[in-house]
Amino acid sequence: MSGAEAFVAAFGDGAQPGSEVPRVDLARARTDPPLHTTVSEPDAVASVPGTDDLVVVGAGNDQLVEIDGASGRIVLRVTVGLRPDAVAVTSGGTAIVVDGGSGDITPVDLRTGHVGPAVHVGDVPDAIAIGGTARRVAVVADAGQGVVMPVFLDGFRQGFPIRVGVEPDAVAFTPGGTTALVANLGSDSVTPVDLARGRPGAAVDVGVPPTGIAVTRRPAPGTTAATDPAGTAWVSGGGSLVPIDLSTMAVGTPVPVGHPAEAVALADGGTRAWVCDEQGTVTEVDLATGRAGPSVLVGGRPRGIVVPGNPGSAATARSSG
Repeated sequence: MSGAEAFVAAFGDGAQPGSEVPRVDLARARTDPPLHTTVSEPDAVASVPGTDDLVVVGAGNDQLVEIDGASGRIVLRVTVGLRPDAVAVTSGGTAIVVDGGSGDITPVDLRTGHVGPAVHVGDVPDAIAIGGTARRVAVVADAGQGVVMPVFLDGFRQGFPIRVGVEPDAVAFTPGGTTALVANLGSDSVTPVDLARGRPGAAVDVGVPPTGIAVTRRPAPGTTAATDPAGTAWVSGGGSLVPIDLSTMAVGTPVPVGHPAEAVALADGGTRAWVCDEQGTVTEVDLATGRAGPSVLVGGRPRGIVVPGNPGSAATARSSG
């Protein structure tokens, strides 16, 4: 399955909350039969490292389910915190769920189904990424306070909040895992955060209200591995994908995607992007040529997308507000 399909968290709405996870066949640019879940209002999806499994959280009924991606069978179902709206999975198989309605994060051991004690991380947390040394730090974006909160997964200990931009809405890590990149929806910028020092760097103006971010080791368009050894961050927002050269933090030429962009995931070694949008479609973008390919209708209001097995694949969600 790895790299062959994208999985979409298609939130739906109050009248039709939805419970399915659409699947997109990336090679054929068409939908496959969706995964059936028991969650209401699927708000985020993430892959489980080293497996074909996925985890999905539902804001409508406060559930997390783990699904075998090959068979579509639900292998775990647990209740988490209030209105979960983001999730990430550690290398050891623990799902870290962001409970946007309570301001907490909740750990779920996917091997045992044990739900650990919640930790308070902010007012309106709505995005999470895992990185740092040996992937032992979770960074949670709090859209309400304009900060990110590091949580050290050994002992589940909070760090100190780090101020970034207005309404941080998505987080990703640089390929080396030492810097968190925070997309600030309310200030049209991306803030790099040095985790070792606990300090934000200078915000980068990306010219769009960013709603998603994904990274690749591939150099930015117009550069080479010699001039851009750090790779590229691709930021979704407005109707575009915007590249950031991670060696210089210079912003490149936006790639139009044709629709108001939401979340983004990378595939094919970072040469292609798949972008969710407010029209209920997922659009392929060739990052080398800057061309948008066919759009695939998945329905609902897509909040997140993941391509299992692809470094830089991201599941990011907009604020539920």
